[in-house]
Amino acid sequence: GLTATGVVYCWGSNNYGGLGDGTNIDRRAPALVVGSISFSSISAGNSHTCGLEGNGAAYCWGLNSSGQLGNGTGVNSNISVPVTGAHSFTQISSGGDHSCGLDASGAAYCWGSNSSGQLGDGTTIARTSPVLVSGSKKFAFLSAGQSHTCGVDINGIAYCWGENSENQLGDGTGTDSSTPVNVDGGHIFTRISSGEGNTCAIDTNGAAYCWGHSSFGQLGDGTTDDRKSPELVIGGLSFAQISTRFAHTCSLDVSGAAYC
Repeated sequence: GLTATGVVYCWGSNNYGGLGDGTNIDRRAPALVVGSISFSSISAGNSHTCGLEGNGAAYCWGLNSSGQLGNGTGVNSNISVPVTGAHSFTQISSGGDHSCGLDASGAAYCWGSNSSGQLGDGTTIARTSPVLVSGSKKFAFLSAGQSHTCGVDINGIAYCWGENSENQLGDGTGTDSSTPVNVDGGHIFTRISSGEGNTCAIDTNGAAYCWGHSSFGQLGDGTTDDRKSPELVIGGLSFAQISTRFAHTCSLDVSGAAYC
């Protein structure tokens, strides 16, 4: 959680220091992230957390077995450490065991686990420091999932990369990709959220679309059928935000009401 003054509190599992309070003790109530950094945004992954301070400098803490802290090492940290490269990011997103950031020019960078190509640099090599996503695309929004990443470019076109075993890339192939691939359907999106085996996005009219794995109904189309391409979420609602994880999805409509 992020307060209005830029102070961060975390709670829950803390085996690897992902709460950033200087310990490895699980917390049932919010614990203060140590340090004097004033954050403007934060994002929690599986066992690590990242945040941006006001000038766009990125910091991460927690599990670092795959380099997901981006500080050039593989050493866990229970306090925030700066991401290498002196990048100034406007957005940051923590996935399963990787992280991604978006700079002011629209360039996307990722670091950490890359077993399925989720860093988008054309390889499956893990990186302990940020690497540029291939393709020279300019993104407006970015989301790191469990083992895949998706982004919406400045024209509203959605691209995904990484694991595709559940068709979470939305390109209709089911084949992993280490570089961005175009999501089917020709939709113009404003926001996107990468889950574990699924992905969801909101178009310019506020309509939500989801694709990938749906054994629990997490695609919201009234079925439990997997989808290789974007499928409209039923209900006729107009959404402003959306977030999907392993087995469920939640969204805020334009009035602020929450639906899951």
